[in-house]
Amino acid sequence: MKTILNLLVIAMVILVSCKDSIVENEDKNVGRINFHEGTIDGVKTGDDTTAVIKLLGKPHWIGLGDFDGFDFNYEDKQKPGMEIIRVTFFNATLNQHPGDYRVTDISVLNSYSGKSKEGIGLGTTRSEVISKLGLPITIIGDAEVYRLRQNETKTNVINIYYETNKRIKQISLWSQTN
Repeated sequence: MKTILNLLVIAMVILVSCKDSIVENEDKNVGRINFHEGTIDGVKTGDDTTAVIKLLGKPHWIGLGDFDGFDFNYEDKQKPGMEIIRVTFFNATLNQHPGDYRVTDISVLNSYSGKSKEGIGLGTTRSEVISKLGLPITIIGDAEVYRLRQNETKTNVINIYYETNKRIKQISLWSQTN
């Protein structure tokens, strides 16, 4: 009888340990997107290239546009060539060289697995987004736009793009001055 009781106690400890590690693994993606702070994986608008590299590492490639800026592009480690994070930089000092390049937009797409604390991430349905963030303030093209005031001087702007099945395919964060 004592042996059976000991085995039951050991089994319960193992089950509780397994449950905690499963929950821990599920939770590691929650909070990687923070709408209220305007961050994705810790990167925020206004960061410089050094801060972004410190947080995300060296980009897999750098995209140059016909504007005074560039993109750092990060790939899915399991799917080389598939972009999952794009960080856009613009010259904060406009037309001064060398420029002071700062993050103006952070986007996640394709197989990015992070979610907000509200549980919003790629693949979330439009109805779930509305139930957690409310109706968008406007629609521009195929983006639904939300604004969350961060403080008296800054508002975070969230652009959410949906697939035809009304599931999120891309999230972009940027900020504007109030």
